[in-house]
Amino acid sequence: MRSFARFPVLAIAVIAAAAAFGAAAGPALAFPAARKSPSPTSARQSPATSMNDIFSSVAASSASNAWAVGGYDDARLTLTEHWNGTRWRLVPSPSPEGTAGRGHLFGVAVRPAQAWAVGRYSDGTANQTLAEHWNGTAWKVVPTVSPGGAANASQLERVAYYSRSRAWAVGSYANGGASQALIERWNGSAWKGIPSPPVTGSALAGIAADSPSNAWAVGYYATGVAQSQTLIEHWNGIKWSTVPSPDPGTGLHVLTSVTAVSASDAGAVG
Repeated sequence: MRSFARFPVLAIAVIAAAAAFGAAAGPALAFPAARKSPSPTSARQSPATSMNDIFSSVAASSASNAWAVGGYDDARLTLTEHWNGTRWRLVPSPSPEGTAGRGHLFGVAVRPAQAWAVGRYSDGTANQTLAEHWNGTAWKVVPTVSPGGAANASQLERVAYYSRSRAWAVGSYANGGASQALIERWNGSAWKGIPSPPVTGSALAGIAADSPSNAWAVGYYATGVAQSQTLIEHWNGIKWSTVPSPDPGTGLHVLTSVTAVSASDAGAVG
């Protein structure tokens, strides 16, 4: 049975980060010493069938080119399906072996004949970031940065693919007992960690970009036990900065998706 889950891990992350609020945060990022995701040679292909399938994201570049991604929760493998204008077709996708597997894709962005999908996998100790690229023929694992290292969780939630050689991915990682927003950029040859504002208890769940000098990312940051506030960050071509955003009151407030036309025209929902 297939179902569609919107951020199945994010809700858990919000509560966990809020519960950890007040813990001393370490450095904002530690990319030079960060762990890399596996190479394509250490991945296996998802099976053709499963008893419990979950879609987490869908994106399209035209009426005849769309991708839906997620995971086989029973088999703990990634799931990708393609719409060709007539029907949906299951397409094999790599799932990192690791010790526990647990590969899942949470976000996908599509261009003609190409696509990026991002998520996480477990190596048996902690979740690590995962990115896969569709080159028009097959999905391939591409190494990413996992700032949480071997003992702390890292994962990517969403991806924006605004040109053939440029893409952004966002998520979070465990940092000194609290969650920290994670931002990575594809430069045409590799994924690189990009510093985000050091907001304690933060995580990013949505990303939109329309040019090299304009990108928006949204999510939340913890303000107490079972409490969080919305978080919006903007890329101006040089650095990421936080932008004030309204909150309706106390409780759990999370932004999960953003769309942007320009630096002065964007919208976010949650």
